[in-house]
Amino acid sequence: MRYNEAVNSLNAYTGTISGRSFAGWVGVSQAEYYEVPESEEETPRVEF
Repeated sequence: MRYNEAVNSLNAYTGTISGRSFAGWVGVSQAEYYEVPESEEETPRVEF
């Protein structure tokens, strides 16, 4: 997932000392990962 990869990069950067100070200066905080709801994880049944 590209979104979760971007969130991982952002969270890793804001976890560093320089990243934390810059993120605080521009108003950025750590983001939450996207989780697929259980109802969407099920494979739909298709009958022909």
